[in-house]
Amino acid sequence: MLGFTGSLLAVSPVMAAVVLVSAVPVVAAELSLSARRSRLMWTVSPHERRQVFYSQLMIDRTAAKEIRLFGLAGFVRSRMLHELRQVNAAQRRLDRRVCHTQFALAALTATVAGVGLVWGILQARAGLLTPGDVIVFIAAVAGVQTGLSGLVSQLASGHQALLQFAHYLAVLNAEPDLPAPALPTAALPLQSAIELRDVWFRYDPDKPWVLRGVSLRIPAGSLLALVGVNGAGKSTLVKLLCRLYEPTRGSITWDGADIRHIPVADLRERIGTVFQDHMNYDFTAADNIGIGDLPALHDRDRIRTAATAAEVDATVTALPPRLRHPAEPHVLHERRLRRRHHGRDPVRRPVAAHRPRPRPHARPPRPAHPRRTQLRPGRRGRAHHPPPPGRTPPRHHQRHHHPPPQWGPHGRPHRRPRRRPHHRTRHA
Repeated sequence: MLGFTGSLLAVSPVMAAVVLVSAVPVVAAELSLSARRSRLMWTVSPHERRQVFYSQLMIDRTAAKEIRLFGLAGFVRSRMLHELRQVNAAQRRLDRRVCHTQFALAALTATVAGVGLVWGILQARAGLLTPGDVIVFIAAVAGVQTGLSGLVSQLASGHQALLQFAHYLAVLNAEPDLPAPALPTAALPLQSAIELRDVWFRYDPDKPWVLRGVSLRIPAGSLLALVGVNGAGKSTLVKLLCRLYEPTRGSITWDGADIRHIPVADLRERIGTVFQDHMNYDFTAADNIGIGDLPALHDRDRIRTAATAAEVDATVTALPPRLRHPAEPHVLHERRLRRRHHGRDPVRRPVAAHRPRPRPHARPPRPAHPRRTQLRPGRRGRAHHPPPPGRTPPRHHQRHHHPPPQWGPHGRPHRRPRRRPHHRTRHA
């Protein structure tokens, strides 16, 4: 682009300035479009997430029974299509804006090029420019406009990427919902009790209170059952003990130490929880048990002990080995080869794989000719004439009913001459 700009300056500095100044509206328009694209992504993201949620809900086997029972398929589908229409409408508005803007920019570029062409023709008519100068001027204008278009396009793409990167930095630099304690306290094994002192909690400032002034003491080694109606705050109390939320008022202590002064990871290592809406992962049974304590994930004895304590050991033992233990690819390949070559299944007993299955319409074997039976003992003592190195006899000589080939002096077997058919010639 620098070379074209120099040629344009050499022909006419005024027209060079006009061409360069015409790029200013292009830059402003492209930056405006990049900002609109970034805002569109930020705006339609909630609609896209809801659209994906509704589409996954229609194929979720957990929700399938209620969707079929209550006839919710049409309702969920209409919600999904509504979110999809919102996304498509927003993208359509942006596409119209881009189309109009690009049309206006193309008209501006064509106008500048046309004005330059008319100016060059007039200058050549007046004798101020030669035809070669006009050709150089037209090529320089086209080259400068093409270079500026590519430069502005790259500038707009970088501007849009920076705007999106700003959202990423906002998420990355967000403060944690549970701040780390300034003076952390170690989470030792519980010796005395867990105590709740005048605990109040609600999920949002404009929502009603879930817990109001709860005071409770749970001694170490004791068993406590919380009984209440739906929405009384039983699950919320457990979530507060696990520090999934912070009490709005009051405090929860662990052997007299406020749990807000204990690191979250250390506190949760001391707590084992099974929620009513627990998660079943698509892992093996052993992994679903072992993920409660990742350092002991490969300790089969501890996993078996936990399964026995939960009274699911018999159920896990009855599962096929592939469901109980993860199988590596080479193990699966070895099992396939074993099953293919030996007829073995990793669960069932071995079967006879090499014994041919009798066929009802199979032809009985033909008995050997008496002459072959007589000649067979004599063939056993016959000397074998191996072929020369690098030579193998033809396929038809490898059958049993043909004698071994007689090799010629040139390393090729003697062949019988082929009989040619007799052709009759008709005379007209």
